[in-house]
Amino acid sequence: MKRNLTLLMLILKSLFLLSGIAPNTHYEERNLEKTKRDEDHGTIAIYLQNKHSDIYGGTYTSIDGEKYFLLTEATPEIKKEIKGKSAYPDTFLIKKVQYSVKQLEAVKRKVSEAVDVLDLQGVGLDIENNKVVAITTTTPNAKNIDILKDNDPGIIHWKVNKEKSIYEPL
Repeated sequence: MKRNLTLLMLILKSLFLLSGIAPNTHYEERNLEKTKRDEDHGTIAIYLQNKHSDIYGGTYTSIDGEKYFLLTEATPEIKKEIKGKSAYPDTFLIKKVQYSVKQLEAVKRKVSEAVDVLDLQGVGLDIENNKVVAITTTTPNAKNIDILKDNDPGIIHWKVNKEKSIYEPL
């Protein structure tokens, strides 16, 4: 049995060599580098959440693969501080936004509490566009918006879904 298994392994290795398929160590090295860079970016995000939560607007990766850290105050001093925390300071961008995650979360909670008045189907955060997304079945009117009067109306992106969702238990 052991001899058969050894023979099978030898045949498989030969096939890989003949077909030109071999372990790609270059890919593995690049993958390891990407992992280290991603871990570095994660460490910076945690740092910003803990040390600069009042100005931290979130983190996202664009469709082009660019990493962004969003801040409501992107002063040269803060940019230098953040870049200094990274082993890969040239692999991300710092972008100024209007709202912090704290502000977005507060508005999201307020919208969620008004679920019946707003005929809300869903609510979430759009970090990339720095907005709260609220999905309703009716167009919000002045009465609905009055619930949120303490907040900038531009913080919410309203999506109207004309079809009402119906919950059907399994």
